[in-house]
Amino acid sequence: VELRATRVERLNPAETPAIPVYRGPEDELPSEELRLRHRVLDLRRPELQENLVLRHRLILAVRNYMDRIGFVEVETPILTKATPEGARDYLVPSRVHKGEFYALPQSPQIYKQILMVAGFDRYFQIARCFRDEALRADRQLEFTQIDVEASFVGVDDILQWMEGLMAELARVAGASAPVPFPRMTWDEAMDRFGSDRPDLRWDLEISDWTSALAGIDFRVTQAAVAAGGRIRGFRLSGGARLSRKQIEAVEGAAKAAGAPGLLWAKRTEDGGSGPLSRFLGEAEWDALGAEAGDLFLVAAGPDEVTSPALEAVRAAAIEALDLPRVREDAWLWVTDFPVFEDDGDGGLAPNHHPFVQPRDDAFALLENDPLAARGDAYDLVYNCLLYTSPSPRDSTLDRVCRLLLE
Repeated sequence: VELRATRVERLNPAETPAIPVYRGPEDELPSEELRLRHRVLDLRRPELQENLVLRHRLILAVRNYMDRIGFVEVETPILTKATPEGARDYLVPSRVHKGEFYALPQSPQIYKQILMVAGFDRYFQIARCFRDEALRADRQLEFTQIDVEASFVGVDDILQWMEGLMAELARVAGASAPVPFPRMTWDEAMDRFGSDRPDLRWDLEISDWTSALAGIDFRVTQAAVAAGGRIRGFRLSGGARLSRKQIEAVEGAAKAAGAPGLLWAKRTEDGGSGPLSRFLGEAEWDALGAEAGDLFLVAAGPDEVTSPALEAVRAAAIEALDLPRVREDAWLWVTDFPVFEDDGDGGLAPNHHPFVQPRDDAFALLENDPLAARGDAYDLVYNCLLYTSPSPRDSTLDRVCRLLLE
C-alpha cells in the first residue's frame, strides 16, 4: 500500500543528542558530570547495560545459593529509630509526630538480632544501607550489602558458607574461585605484604634484611635497628632498568603512605648504584641474594611505619615494572586480627570494632598485654590492589568490584 502525504506537521524538532550513545573503540567518553546530567542517554551504552544485567544475575545467584543452604530472606524496615553505629544517621521528619524523626538504617543489625531471638537461625537480606558521612573511595552514602546472620555456628561454618557464595558469584561473572580459599593470619599478612588485604595475584613479598644490613655504616639503618625497628624491603629481579624518575615515583608512594623516604640500590655488573649501594660490600650483596639487574627497595623503622609504606611501594613497583600476574583471581581469608590497637594517646582502641570475641588463647593476655590479643575476626580479600588503575587484564568480577568501589 502506498500513501501520498498531503500535509506534514512537525511535532518535535530532532536535536543532536547531548552525549553520544554509541562510540567507536577510539572515542573518549564525555565527562562524568555531563553523562550524569543526561543519565537516560548514558544508560543506553552497552557497557552500562551489561553491568546492570550482571548485577541482576549476581543478586539472583545470591538468593538461590542462600536458599539452598537453608537461609531465609527477610526484609527489615527502612524507616527506623536511630541506633548507635559507626556513622551519622540520615533523618526523615515525621509528618504525624511533629518534631520527631525517623532514621534510615546504617545496617539491619538490630532487626536481624531480633530475628535470631525469634528463632530464625539463618537470615540474609540484600539490604539497602545509608550513612551520612564523607565520601571515600570504598564508602558510599547509600549502598547495598549482602547481610547475613546465623545462630549457633562457628568461624569455620561462616567461612565455608561465604566461600561457596563467592564461588557461585565468580561462576556467574566468569571468574575462578576454587575452594577452599587459602588462609593467612593478620600477623603473617602484615609481615609478608605490609597489608591486611594483600593481593596475591602477584607473588612479590617483603624480605626482612635486618640481620643482613644491621652492621652497615649507615646512620639511618643503625638508628632504626637501635630503636627496635626492622630493615625490610623488596628485591625486584630486572628492576635495575627503572629510571631514577620512575624510582622517585615509587618513593613518592612510600612518602604518601607516611614513610620519611625510601632507600634503594641497583646491582650492576661492575658494582652497584643508588644511595644505599655505597654502604654495601660484597658480603651484604651476597646476604641480599643480589644478582646483576636487581633493584632493592628498602624501608627502615618500626613496622607501623614501614608496613603501610611497603604496601604502597609494592603496588607502585608492580605498576612501574608491569609485572605479570601469576594468577588471574586471588582469594584469601585473613584471620586472627588484633582485638585492640594503640589509640595514639597511650590508650586502647578497637582494631576493627568493639564486637570482636578474643580467641580462647587470648583471654590471658587481656590484662597484661592486650595489644598481643588476637580475636575471631576475619576478612575475605579478593584482587584488592587498589593503587593501580583499571587495566584490560582485569577479570570481569574484578571490574565489577572496582565499579562498586568507585
